Formats: sequence, structure tokens, C-alpha cells
Amino acid sequence: MSAVVDRKSCERWVAEAPLGDPVTACESIARLLESLEDAPPKRSAAHLDILDCLRRPIVLTAEALAYRLSGRALPLTPKEAEAFTSGCDMYIAYGRAYRRLIRLAHAEADESLAEQLPVLLGRASECVCELMIMHYRVRREIDGEHWHDLHEIYRLAESLGVAAAPAAGSERTPSCADGYVRALLLSLATPYGMTPRSFEWARRWVRRWAGKVTLSAESGARDSVAVNLNNDFAPRARSGSDGSEELLRFLDLSSLRRSVKNRIRALEEGEDPHALGLGSEGAPEELAETLRMLYQQWFETPIARQFKRRLVSSRAEVLSGFASAHSAMCENTQTAHRHEWEFSRVEWERLAVTGSQPVYQPPPVSVVPERWDLLEESAMGFRLRCRETALRFFHRQLIAVRPQGDSRFILSEIRWLTVGIDSTVTMGVRNLPGLANALHFRLASSPEGTRFRDAFALPASGSAPPSLVLPGGTFKPELVLEVKVNDGIRKVSLTHLVHRGFDFDRAQYSAVVG
Repeated sequence: MSAVVDRKSCERWVAEAPLGDPVTACESIARLLESLEDAPPKRSAAHLDILDCLRRPIVLTAEALAYRLSGRALPLTPKEAEAFTSGCDMYIAYGRAYRRLIRLAHAEADESLAEQLPVLLGRASECVCELMIMHYRVRREIDGEHWHDLHEIYRLAESLGVAAAPAAGSERTPSCADGYVRALLLSLATPYGMTPRSFEWARRWVRRWAGKVTLSAESGARDSVAVNLNNDFAPRARSGSDGSEELLRFLDLSSLRRSVKNRIRALEEGEDPHALGLGSEGAPEELAETLRMLYQQWFETPIARQFKRRLVSSRAEVLSGFASAHSAMCENTQTAHRHEWEFSRVEWERLAVTGSQPVYQPPPVSVVPERWDLLEESAMGFRLRCRETALRFFHRQLIAVRPQGDSRFILSEIRWLTVGIDSTVTMGVRNLPGLANALHFRLASSPEGTRFRDAFALPASGSAPPSLVLPGGTFKPELVLEVKVNDGIRKVSLTHLVHRGFDFDRAQYSAVVG
């Protein structure tokens, strides 16, 4: 039997347990919860006290684990995947403990426990929501079993009439409806397409705003989202009501809509983000961009695509990263010899001593593309999938894609990214406008002999002028560059940052005369 039998003994266990490392902490807490499952305390109230005592260590451990895993390249390394699994095991065991107590309370085996049903149901829905958040942070597909558990918990709370009931005497415990709405809103926010920074903002905001959303069995005039309590998948958009489904619930988002819209307007007018309840970690422009994205996903009817996607069953070659894409595109336009502007300072000194031109050494990057399944394509981008990839990818990273039958690679950006339950990697990519040409650049202020760096030139597209794609962090207003073009050098000045990705800056430029 576990040495933890009540709150006092649990507090001693927390003080002595090795909880400094998040992975070790997850494993220790999971083992404790499993031991309590095998040999539960004699009094159910004592079991609830133990779970309450473990709540803060679990939250702190999950946050430490998130700091370690959020924003990592995918697929995760074996060590990172093990850490993720340990975090999931901890929350699964924690949620299972609450569901066990719910069954006891619902069966009225313990009257004092039955009075705690709002707390138990609220904590159980919170556990599933936090488990889903852990998946979103590493862009992992959510098992349908977790959605089934979440719907089942809310359905029970609704049938007992305590779904929206706050926990008596506890401000920290959300109602079951709050935890349920949090999970629904985060799913609707398309988290696999969000940056880690934006997702953390959305996660905190949703916790505060969940009370602004109500669920009802009747569709309102402006409802666009429905939830079926009898399925095992996320909520879906709807264009109308359907009263034939008995377990269909509709989200009333009108109050949340006004709240988000007012905050966007206030940010645009220069109000302090902290005073608006948005925190003080990000620039107002970044916060406003994230709010506008959430507004679009939650409240606006999906806009018809300008270029329709078509389902395909084909293959495509994929190269990951700035250097690999540049090397592959340079292969199409190789030069016969190396020019003096490509020499480094050390090579210039060697040339002066030996009198011989340095031998050209290609950059040490892989230009062997991987073959991926091409699932969908349009003029704007692709949806790609690979069952086993040796490459690793970041959200908003630059990649090069060459569909089967095409002669040239297309420069693209990863817009959303997810790893499936079966470990397949799926990504949606957006093509940068026009066919990119590989070139080289350096700062105009660089000393003589400074090596040129990789870049791409994008042609004018529609009303947008031509632009340069540069390594991430290069752009500065009015920065003057020397660009090698057709065996010559021209100077350009950067004028406007069009877009900043994970590893690249896309910037407009103007020619420098003289």
C-alpha cells in the first residue's frame, strides 16, 4: 500500500520527492497516482484531499515540461518524445483518479463525496483540457479517446444539472463547463498553425474568457459552431441548425465576440495591453495580430478559397531549411569557376602566399531531397505527408518543394505542422510568390574579402513589388546590401519587411544609385 494516505502524508511526499527535473517529476507523480489507484485510501474524502494537494506540483511540472518541449523541431527526438509521453501519462492518471471519484459520488456510495461533484467534474474536464494543451504544444494529433472522455464528462455534468456550477468555496477550480469550453475554443483556434508564443497567449486568454461562452441545445441566429456530445472528435463549423441530433450543443459566442473586437480596437487606438487583460509580454502589434487571427477562426464564416485545392495522389521532393534549398537551386545555375568576391579573408591571405586560387568547397548541407506524399495542391500551396522522415521541421520554416514532374523547386513556408498518432508528419505549406532565383549577398559595409551569404530573389507578383528572401534576422530598415547578379554586383537598400518566418526575412528593396 502507498505510504500516502491523506493530505498530511501527501505534503510530506511532495516535500521529499525528486520533483526538480520535469521528466522525473512526471514519472514520480504518475507512479504515486497509479499506486493510489491500486490501493486507494479508505476514505474517499482523503483521496480527494490527496489529489488537491498534488494539483500545484502537477501544474508546475507541466509548465516546466512545456518550457522544455514547446517550439522544438518535429519529429521530436527520442528523449523529447519520452518526456512528452511522461507528461501525458501524468495527466491521464490524474484525470482517471477524478473520474473514479465521480463514479463513486454518482453511485451515492459516499454522500459527502456527492456534494463535491461540481469540483470533481470541473477538475476532470480540466485534466483533459490540459492533456490536449500538452499535445498542441508539440503539434501532436489528439487521440479520439481524449475527445470522447471530454464529451462524456460534460454530458454527465449537464445531466446532473451541475455543468456550470462553480466549486463551492474554491476560486481556483473552474466549473465543468469552463473546462469544456476552454478545450473547444483552443481546438477552434487552429493551434497547429499558431506560433508557440501566440498559442501561449491564446491559452491564457481562453482561461479568462471561457465564462463568456454558453452552450445550449438550440442554435442561435449567429451560431456557427456545433458540438456533438456523442462523438470522439473536435467541434465542427456549421452553416445552419439541425435539430435532429439529440446530443447536439451550440456555442453562443456573441459575448466573446464583442470582448475580442473591443480589445482589438483598443490596441489599435494605443491602449495599454496590460490594462486590457492581455498581459505585458508582447508588443501591441503582435498581440493585435493574434487577436485578429482568433477573431477570424472563432467568429467569421470561412472565406471561399481564391484558388481551390484539389485532392491528388502523387509524390513531391522536399528539402528542409534555407541552406539546403539554396544549394539545390544553385545546382540549376552553377557557375564554372569561383569569383574573387566569394573568397574569405583567410583564403585571400592564402592566395597572397601561395599564388594559387583556393579550391571551391561546397557548403556542407544535404541537397538530397526526401520523397513525400502530395495529398492536396493549389496555386497557393500544398498539403504533404511523410510516414518516416529523417528531416526535422519548425513551424514557419523555409522549405523547397518540387512536385513530381516539375523541373524546379518552389520556395515555400510551413504554415501548419502536426505529427499523427501513427508518427506520420503532415504539413500545410504556402508557396512564396513567383519562382525564386538563388543569389548571394553581403553587407555593403563589410570589409573587402568578406564571404557572400545565401539569399533568394522573388519576382514582382500582382501588385507586390519584387523582394529578397534573406536569412532570419538580417532585415533592418535602410540596410544597404551588395547583391551578386549575373557576374556583377549591384547595391540595394532594404525598405520594408514583408514577412518574418522562422529562419528567413522577406523584404522589399530599392536600387542604390551611384
